[in-house]
Amino acid sequence: MNRAFDERADEALNHLRTLEWSDARTARVRRGMFRKQRRRRVQRAAGASAVALTAALAAVFVTTRPVETPAVAMTETPTPAPFAVDAEGVVRFADGSTATPASADALLRVERHSPRAVEVGLLAGAARFEVTPGRDRRFTVQAGAARVEVLGTAFEVTRGEGDVRVAVTRGVVRVAWDGGHHTLRRGEAGTFPPAMEPLEAAAAPEKAEPARTRRPARTLDWRALAEAGELEEAYANLGNVRETATDLWAAADVARRAGHAAEAVPYLERLLEVAPRSRQAQNAAFTLGRVLGGLGRHDEAAAAYGEAAERAGALREAALYRQVQALRTAGRTAAADTRAELYRERFPEGRYTTRLD
Repeated sequence: MNRAFDERADEALNHLRTLEWSDARTARVRRGMFRKQRRRRVQRAAGASAVALTAALAAVFVTTRPVETPAVAMTETPTPAPFAVDAEGVVRFADGSTATPASADALLRVERHSPRAVEVGLLAGAARFEVTPGRDRRFTVQAGAARVEVLGTAFEVTRGEGDVRVAVTRGVVRVAWDGGHHTLRRGEAGTFPPAMEPLEAAAAPEKAEPARTRRPARTLDWRALAEAGELEEAYANLGNVRETATDLWAAADVARRAGHAAEAVPYLERLLEVAPRSRQAQNAAFTLGRVLGGLGRHDEAAAAYGEAAERAGALREAALYRQVQALRTAGRTAAADTRAELYRERFPEGRYTTRLD
């Protein structure tokens, strides 16, 4: 192998000896060397650029590829408001239930709202309720002395000055009051509280049943008809009214709501005679004042309101104010002024103060 190399080296030297070297050839060789040198520099620069580009691409890939993030617990969706009141005054609950004012003087207030219980207060007027069925949630309407409990139904509650009327259009409701309760089903209605204390132990003096003009009686129970809201039928069959506070109040209510207000007066007067200490006595006196005033018997109305104003109960203020109005209507100005002054003393910040002047 060394011998072959030596032979090639000798041949190269002999070739160089035969070449004619000149200044021009030297210049050509030098230019060729410079060109080769430039090519090498360019190649080295290109190689370096390629390396840099590769590194840059790699960097871009690393920084832009999807990054796996650790699992993060999502925050709960904000709980919607439990209820809202629209421009029409309708209370709309999150579960779809609604409470809609049904009279110009209706006044509603949500007293309580939780996953298990909703309580709405009907402070005045009438309202319709559409309650979405909810097995684990109790929906209650408190209207004066009456408390209406439902699970899922449609009904209307009207709060008067002395009583509360409940009418059911769908489902079942339970109306409770101090001392009793009653269940109403679809199509049924009633005025509450109807339950009255029984007569006192001493027998009340007998009094003839009030005279009435009505259609021929049918063998139907007027109490059941009244509870079903069939007031005309109940009035037509109004008979066998026991002299208990319960029956007397119910009979007066049937006559009054059936459009026979005058027929309600004897029942109310009798109730005040036989059960003067009952819880319903103030309601009876107040209602008697309203009925008599509607009949134009303002002196008698003033006396009835005066009796209601002297009894313990929630109607004292309203009864005293109405007595003042009845006396003025009857032309008894001096008596009206005296009772108005009494009103101001008893209720210095009363709701009717500004109406007395």
